[in-house]
Amino acid sequence: MEHSITFERTSLNKPISTVNTSTMDRTKKWIIIEDRAYKAKEIIFQLLKKGKKDQIIWLFPNNKDTMPNFLREEDATQHLYQFYKEYETIDNNWEEIDGEIHFFWCHNEEDFITYFDRVNDHNGILLLDIQLPTLGNLQELDGILLEKVQHFLLDGPPGKSQGLICIISSVVSHGAAKGRISMGDERIISSGEWSFSAASLEKDCQQVIEECERVWLKLYDRPLYTLDQFLKKMSKLDQYQCHNWANDNPISLIKYKKNRLWNDTWDMPIQLGYLIKFLHYDHKEFVKEFDLRDKKYFNGGSAIAECLKIMGTNDERTDSISLLAATFFCWAAYRHSFPAQERKGDVLFIGAIKNCLTNVSIARYKLITPPQKLPTLKKTIQALYEMMTMLYKSTILKEHRADLLKDVKLNEKGLQIQIKINPEALFSKLSPHYSCILLSKEGPHKGKGGDTSQKVFTFWSYSNYCDKFVQSKLPILGSQYPFSILSAGDYTNNGLLIQFGYDT
Repeated sequence: MEHSITFERTSLNKPISTVNTSTMDRTKKWIIIEDRAYKAKEIIFQLLKKGKKDQIIWLFPNNKDTMPNFLREEDATQHLYQFYKEYETIDNNWEEIDGEIHFFWCHNEEDFITYFDRVNDHNGILLLDIQLPTLGNLQELDGILLEKVQHFLLDGPPGKSQGLICIISSVVSHGAAKGRISMGDERIISSGEWSFSAASLEKDCQQVIEECERVWLKLYDRPLYTLDQFLKKMSKLDQYQCHNWANDNPISLIKYKKNRLWNDTWDMPIQLGYLIKFLHYDHKEFVKEFDLRDKKYFNGGSAIAECLKIMGTNDERTDSISLLAATFFCWAAYRHSFPAQERKGDVLFIGAIKNCLTNVSIARYKLITPPQKLPTLKKTIQALYEMMTMLYKSTILKEHRADLLKDVKLNEKGLQIQIKINPEALFSKLSPHYSCILLSKEGPHKGKGGDTSQKVFTFWSYSNYCDKFVQSKLPILGSQYPFSILSAGDYTNNGLLIQFGYDT
């Protein structure tokens, strides 16, 4: 069995829209309004195949067809059904996929109103067909359907609604339908290129889902992967499995896909997809920004490709992370600290990384800690991420958590991040409370400093800790490249330099 999804069962009085609210921070809700069973089947299949625990709801406005044969009743009183489909894999084997969905058969307009209101909390992605039998079979968006989708998108609680509509009709005028809902609203996706014909159904459904996720990511700015999720994904790979960039070789590409080392949806090496999701970046823009492929083929010799081989992979050759990997973790901490409209420092990280796209040394061999086993290395990375998250935001109340990032530099000598923090203020918090930091099995002992200073000392402690012996010039104690914090100049308003490596 490739994949199985379950959702919390609902009580009769509990709206479907509240299902799984405790875990909705990493899931989305898809509401499919579609009267053609074969089309809904392909959409649901593609959603489940992605392996995400998203909530799937199907409103079926059809009073003529029989019960879809790919749904198995699980709890009809709760509208809970099991979806099932067999499919042929790339290596000509047959596998099956299943998952639970909420299915509402709208036999008439009254049913549609009742069920739509039940699932609508003004959040999620609404996949909207137009010409629906039980809603008048109208060839344009009008009537009760228009009223309900406008309510979904426009009438939600201020600041709490995260709605998106994608028009998936092949017969309607997309421009007119979009304008009827809300003229010029970027939360409405439409494309006349999707015909959903037999020949293009699979491709069209994949593109619909991909485009919805891209716009959702852009609008609502939530990371697809947390740090913990990213590290779990990377720890399932070894360095050899990350030699999977040769998509110019058809035989190699088949092997990657067979071994699940290729992101089919984004058409890229799987670990590159992990990084992009962790950074919460548009995947097409990321590849273009960092020149990772020509029109068709990937550049397997790039610094980013080399960096990913030791970015939390699980084999014996992974001893630490590189300067470039540290840059990505620091950038992710920055991107996760501020909403998109408030981030001005992305350009600083982008410029620093682009300056080193051919420098394999800082991507693979310039390490920031002594040799560490993977569990310890994960704690070091976590400490780095948490320290940087604390340093980027002002703790001064009147500054309203302002962005303190001033500059980023990366080169052969090291990584340097300039932060607008008063050096004297940080020094005064650090010096009285710490004479030494001792490591125990529970991690560094806590002192009496503030939250920021504690995060700094936690990372400093981990970054100098070795629990993996490597008989070479790698240190047994002390960083491969030193970590330090120093004043950025003679004046306090120059701020601090957070430095990994030597003076850049």
